[in-house]
Amino acid sequence: MVKFKKSFKVAPGVRINVGKKSVGISAGVKGARISTNSRSGTKVTAGIPGTGISKTSSLTRKSGATAQRTQSRAVANQNKQQMQQNNRQIVNEYDSQIDSLTKMHLNVSDPIDWEKRFASPPPFASEDQGPNYLAALKTIEEYKPTLRDKLFNRIDARKVSLSESLPEAKNQDREIYENWNSSIAQAEKILNGDQEGMTRLISSKNPFKTLMDIGADVDVTYPGSNTAFVEVALPDDYAPSHVISLTATGKLSNKQMAKGKYYQLQKEIVSSMMLKIVGELFNLFPLQKVHINIYANSYAVEPAEHGCIAAVSVDRNKFQSVYNATTPATDLILFFNHEMNHLKTKGFKLVQEVQV
Repeated sequence: MVKFKKSFKVAPGVRINVGKKSVGISAGVKGARISTNSRSGTKVTAGIPGTGISKTSSLTRKSGATAQRTQSRAVANQNKQQMQQNNRQIVNEYDSQIDSLTKMHLNVSDPIDWEKRFASPPPFASEDQGPNYLAALKTIEEYKPTLRDKLFNRIDARKVSLSESLPEAKNQDREIYENWNSSIAQAEKILNGDQEGMTRLISSKNPFKTLMDIGADVDVTYPGSNTAFVEVALPDDYAPSHVISLTATGKLSNKQMAKGKYYQLQKEIVSSMMLKIVGELFNLFPLQKVHINIYANSYAVEPAEHGCIAAVSVDRNKFQSVYNATTPATDLILFFNHEMNHLKTKGFKLVQEVQV
């Protein structure tokens, strides 16, 4: 390969240097020289003549390539921080999911006092005594024409406009009265153990949404006026089988859950599930007993079997006396008449169903 380089003296101490890919100029005397090149930029060289000692400093700012590398590093760092933030959010959502499954019994509907609702008096005596009608009537009675109303002769028009609000106010009061009537009728049905009315309330309140979100099928029947019988069918994947966490560098780790931990998680979910069902039904209805059977596949034996993995019967008075929100669901279940055969290393074995 032939290198091309020429140097021309243009003045004392000043030279022009021409290369194949660059052009430069340098000026100075022995011991001090400054040079500028189209590729390498501007440099200053200072030294002691005859000693070979010299130092060269660059006066040129970072090249375009260096600036681009700096910008690329900044973008990469920003992307990394965003990725870590996204990963933290994913882990937080996973932790919240586990929490909601193992503590679902802590989130139940507010209790309804059906006897108090049934005995509640009408909101007002008649349509002419409703709050909206009376408020509209008062506005009409207290109407005082403004100067503009008098000036533009629109007093009668304003009175007519205000009077037109009376029918709408009556309609609003009629709706209030009809809602009261419906509430009384609903309370009567619930107190009399009407199954259709109870089923409708379950549909409107949707108290078992958490169970349905994990694929559970919940069937509630009422064999007696004060008793509920519940059957729950669970899918195989009702309990998460992986652990999602962050590594020391903020990366996402998604690993298979250890068997012992997985089976314990199943037990916690099933226990919390049964307590939630009991709490919801006691809060929504004037029931005295709730019986529950939970069905799923059991892998404690080979081949796997499908059947009842847990069952419980709960009395209202007992439930109210022992229930404590700080007690783990797996411990609370022990207070009630229940069937559960759970092995730490194999999970649920099939048990006897509750018979009603």
